[in-house]
Order: sequence, then structure tokens, then C-alpha cells
Amino acid sequence: MSGIDDDWLKIEHDHDEHDDEFPEWILIRHDRILEEEEEEEEEEEEEEEEDDDDEEDEDYDAYVQEEDELFFLEEQEERKEFLEVIKQQVLPRLPAKSLLRMKSTSRQWRGYISSPLFIHTHSQVRRPLSGMFFHTPSGAPSFAAFDDADPCRPLPDPSLSFLPEPVRVRASAGGLLCCRGLRSGGTYYVCNPMSTSEWTALPPPLCCHDPDPAVALVMREPSAYNFRADYHVVCAYEVLEGVYAFESFSSAAGSWRRSEGIAAAERIVAGSAASAGGRAYWRTTMQTILGYDPEADVLPPAALGPPAALGGAAWEVGELGGRLCCVSAERGAAEVRVLEEDGSEPRWRKVGEFATAEAAAWGGVVPLRTQSNSEAVVWERRGGAVVAHDLSAGKKRVLADSAAAGYCADFLPYVGTLVRVHRYNVPS
Repeated sequence: MSGIDDDWLKIEHDHDEHDDEFPEWILIRHDRILEEEEEEEEEEEEEEEEDDDDEEDEDYDAYVQEEDELFFLEEQEERKEFLEVIKQQVLPRLPAKSLLRMKSTSRQWRGYISSPLFIHTHSQVRRPLSGMFFHTPSGAPSFAAFDDADPCRPLPDPSLSFLPEPVRVRASAGGLLCCRGLRSGGTYYVCNPMSTSEWTALPPPLCCHDPDPAVALVMREPSAYNFRADYHVVCAYEVLEGVYAFESFSSAAGSWRRSEGIAAAERIVAGSAASAGGRAYWRTTMQTILGYDPEADVLPPAALGPPAALGGAAWEVGELGGRLCCVSAERGAAEVRVLEEDGSEPRWRKVGEFATAEAAAWGGVVPLRTQSNSEAVVWERRGGAVVAHDLSAGKKRVLADSAAAGYCADFLPYVGTLVRVHRYNVPS
């Protein structure tokens, strides 16, 4: 044992013998030694606590970082799912004008909206009419939108002056127009009026067409591996008095073809052409409907007009939900029927009716051609208004341009799409 310990034992022994004489400095030193030991223990405990705290902080930071990463991944996944919903459910239902504005917001949206698959998907969705094409007193084409159409972006050139010559609009389908030139001897043009660059001239037809031809534009159903918007331009022309043949241009083949068959029809009403289900249809002066399938080169059986037409009511054909429809009007009321061709004989099935109010007192209403999922269009003579009646919602829309109401004779329905137009090399 060291000398210090011996002295300490001696001091403790002396203290036992002489408690009252124990030196005070020894007590002070003893207390200091105890304090130092306590301080050392406290420091060690503090260091251990700090080490524990540091470990807890590190664990917490790691936990927070992991949670942040998980939240970010979940947020990214939710955003991706949300964008997919927008792409699949919302964008195809937007008007073409809104989509054209969206294309300028980012390269990603531009690429998606311009893709052939999306353009095809958008063109297949049934939507309300955008408006009506008509011709002004000077003969120039013009366009009027319905009152709830987007006013921020009208058609870039409703007069179609981007075409090489003045034209007259002859037919409409699937967002495309078929026009005929007034100076070139009757050149046909197909264009999408949503874009001044989407147009083409067609090769000359094989036959001579009348100055006022009975022309229809028929959209072709796309194949599984081809999303191009192919179409047929179909013209019914008279070969003998009251006897008609058909000539059609196929955008897929890039050429014209004459029909093998002919049809007796007294006289086809040239401005009555409509298309539905891959066929072209016209009214005749015999109160019948003449049809032609350009893809199959088949003439379906002629159908009688609707019952009201046989009684003298005004009527017009159109396309409703992908089927041929007829709107007839008399005595302040109008009814809508679709043609059922499932059986051996075509028959009309009534799908709706609506009141035309006070227009009946001024000669009734004039039914117009339509191209919609649920809207029938009429011209109310008393107010001079062109009105689209929604058979499903029970609502109506009025053509916004009141100046257009005086030109109902050649009103042509139009639904805007993003369909592209393949251009053909036609000698000028």
C-alpha cells in the first residue's frame, strides 16, 4: 500500500481515537474528493446521454428522410395516376379548340395531343355540335358557333381562304369538310378548318359531276393497326333521267372508283347528304332515302321517309349517335327518329320529341342536318334562330351569330376534331 494510503489509514485511526481532535482540513479534502467523484460520474452520465441523444437524432433523421422519400414516391405515383386519368378520361372529351391551346403549354402535352393514337381516340368520342357552316350572300363560306362554344379561340379562317381558290362547302363529317372549287372546273378539297395547314386537293374524278353535285363525306372505320382518319368522298350523279350511279374517292387508295350498281330515285336532293355507319345517304323527291356503302360498293334497300314526312311534314336527315336519323316538324312540334336496319326491311324508331313553341304560327320550323350524339337542329322561322335541342338533357342551344340565321338553306353541321389530312400530289 502506498504512503498516502498509510497516512490516510493512520489519520482514520487517529480520528477513531480522538474524534474531537480530527483536523478540519482533512474533512474538507474528503468532501472535495467526493465532489470530484460525483462530478466525474455526472459528466460520464451526460456524455452517455448525449451519445444516446445523438443516436436518437440520427435515427430520427433517417426515419424522416425515409418518410420523405416514401411520401415523394407516393406523391409521384399519385401524380402519375392523376395524369393518366386526365389523359384517358378528360382530354378526349375536350373541344378541339381547348386542346390546341393546351399544345402550347409544354412539349409533353404537345407530343401527347399530336400523337396518332390520341387524335384517333378524340375523334371517336361523341360530343355536341361546335357550330354550323353556311354561305354568306356573297357566296363565301362562314361559320357560326353555338352560344356556349368557347369564344376565346374561333376557327382560324372560317372563310377557308387558305385553300387555293374560292370554294363552296359541300359536306362535313368527323371534323373534316369537303369543298368544291369555283374556278378550277370543280376541284374537290378536303380540309380540317381547325388548322389552315390541314388540307388537300383530290385528283380529278373519273366522271363529270354536276355544278351542284350530291356529295357526301363518309368517315372510314380505322383498322387495328392504322389510326389514320381515312374517308370517302361520294358523289351521286345522274346517268339517265331518274337513275343514279355513284363515284367515290378513297383516301386510303388515293383514287376514284365507279359503282357497279345504279339506283332509281326520281331526283336526289343535292343539299341533303348525310353519313352514318360508313354509308352515305340522301333524301329524294319521292320521300325516300337513298343510301350507298362506298367501302363495299353496296346499295342498301331504299327506306321510306318517316311517317310524318308522308303526311307532308318538313323533314331532314342527319347522324345521331352513329346512326342515320330524321327530324320532322309540324304544328309547333318536332320528333326525332333513327333508322333501324337490323331486319330485312329498314324501319324508323322514335327516340325523342320537343316543342317548337310559337314558330308554328309562322309556318313551322325547318329541320336541319345534324351530327351529334343527342342533338337535333331546327331553324325557327319566327325568331330567325337556329336551335340545337339536346334530347338527353332536355336543354337547347342557340346559334350565337344571329346574322347566320338567314342562310338556313345550306347550313352544314360541324364538330371540331384534331384529325390530320393526308396531302396528295395533284397537278395544279
